[in-house]
Amino acid sequence: MNRKIAIAFVGLMLMLTASFAPTAQAPVPGTDRFVTMGGKVDGTLYMYVNTVAPWTRFGLSLPLLAPFVRTNLDPSIRALVSPMALLEDISFGQPIDVNPQAPGPELIPISAVQVSPLVHYVFVPFRGTFWRFMLIQPQAGSGVIFISPYMPGDVDCYTFNNDTGVYWDAPSQRVGQRAAYSGGQYKPLLGDFSPPMLARFPSPGADGVPGTALWGDLLDGFGDGVPDPVGSSILMIPLIMMGDEWTGTAWETKLAVPMPMVLTTGVAYDLVSQPESNLFGLASIEVGEPWRNLALGGSWSDPKAFIKVTYVCAWSNLLYCLNPDDNGDCVPDPEDVTGRYYTVDFFYEFKEIKVRQDVAIPDINNDNTVNIQDIVIAALAFGKEDEGLGRDGIPGTADDKLLPDVGFDPRADLTRDGYVNILDLVRIAIAFGATLDP
Repeated sequence: MNRKIAIAFVGLMLMLTASFAPTAQAPVPGTDRFVTMGGKVDGTLYMYVNTVAPWTRFGLSLPLLAPFVRTNLDPSIRALVSPMALLEDISFGQPIDVNPQAPGPELIPISAVQVSPLVHYVFVPFRGTFWRFMLIQPQAGSGVIFISPYMPGDVDCYTFNNDTGVYWDAPSQRVGQRAAYSGGQYKPLLGDFSPPMLARFPSPGADGVPGTALWGDLLDGFGDGVPDPVGSSILMIPLIMMGDEWTGTAWETKLAVPMPMVLTTGVAYDLVSQPESNLFGLASIEVGEPWRNLALGGSWSDPKAFIKVTYVCAWSNLLYCLNPDDNGDCVPDPEDVTGRYYTVDFFYEFKEIKVRQDVAIPDINNDNTVNIQDIVIAALAFGKEDEGLGRDGIPGTADDKLLPDVGFDPRADLTRDGYVNILDLVRIAIAFGATLDP
């Protein structure tokens, strides 16, 4: 089916389908499922092969593909993930009234966030085989939402990093002080990293709530000194980035790197300041958006209060050791030196436009309404295929796709099958005119 026929078919569907009216369920407290309707996972990873000493960058350095990089696409869309590819269960706690003198509660704790695994297949030319990149979550995350204009949160996250850890950067009130640990290795006997995953996240400050520097918490490094809108939020989600290589008969794990997600609805900024790193000087700034209906003046008790939000992250992990020796560390010992150590520097960016599943609509350009712009995006990508293992899902077969088609747009792959076809256009047509606006 060519594009003209596809567009004509969509026009017919628009005439035959009724308007789409999303329904909302009960507000907090409780647990809701969210789908990622837009976003990206991007980054740069260098692996160092050291024959002299661990936790150094002597010897060979290799740039590796980070998750979800599509090498022949326009940079503005090359790292985008397909809509609805990421599912998250968020548990909202009972609203907390911190200040009895102010009207209403001030914050809603998020007691748990559980993310479904995210998987993408990439052909790595210099290895001559496919890699399977996965983001997996070993334990639940948590966070907070600020819901009162009388005691607003300050949720921006400015950091820089070197081999000794991650540090707060200006304009944080704790600029130059350590925010979190990085590097290290995995400790199988502990079933955790060293430093542990928990230590790889910034402290929430003296009051245990991140983003409350404006409330007088001198130990809270989040924020830029300017109050953020109602609906601003911080999440901290422990993730691991796995990289498995296809050997011809099985998947063999090559990478398992801690990837803590320090997510904010404000500004996320990170800079690599270690001169010896191949990532030296690399910086990223991402900007999120608060929970939409709260920022527009809605009440937290409204059934539609928590239906859309945009979280962002910019973070890095330097000199992480991939192959601890027999002692479970990366310290050379005369009796058990491996002879070769592998360490990585990993810098990554993340963005997710999250919509509650029961009201999600195929708004693939994320302007809050399903309109002709969404149809045009899908129509221009019609018939295009993503990189991957082909329809049989098996690497090393004739239908493998080593590179995505030029013009493939992951935003239009609503069925998440690696193809933009008539099923994707029909989903948009059926929901034409649907909106998330109040």
